[in-house]
Parts: sequence; C-alpha cells; structure tokens
Amino acid sequence: DLLLFSESPSPIILSFDESARVEIEAIAMDAGSPITILGTVGGDRLRIQIGEQEVLNSRVAEMEAVWRSSLKLKLQAEALAAGAE
Repeated sequence: DLLLFSESPSPIILSFDESARVEIEAIAMDAGSPITILGTVGGDRLRIQIGEQEVLNSRVAEMEAVWRSSLKLKLQAEALAAGAE
C-alpha cells in the first residue's frame, strides 16, 4: 500500500545568499532531504546551461512580463472561443 498510495513531497527551489549555504545544507541533511545546487543568482538575465550548451538566455523582466500576462491572454482566448460557439 505504501508504494501505491504514498505521497512524496514535491521538490522546491530556494534562493539564498552564498553565506547561508552551509546552514541550508545542514537543515536539509537534518531533515533527511536531498539537496542539489542548481546554480547561482544575480544580474538581470536567466541563463541555463547543460554541459557546454546554453539552453536559455533571457532577460528576467521579459520572462516576468510573459508570465504576468499569460493567464489574462488565456482567459481572453477562451472567452472568444466560447462566444464563437
């Protein structure tokens, strides 16, 4: 039953100052939670690199604008589609 019906916690992403890294890692270890450092934060761009290949390089402000407007645009499209039926 445990394998079929257990609910494991979802992963979370933390952003913290490098000076807190040892403490954050200790908290995760004490809680028995795995931790993976994904990268560093700073500047006005989000850059993601896998191996030597850069897979994302975008301005944070542009991504935020898309994120903030996406629900509004989706709802407008659905309202238009519903009106056309």
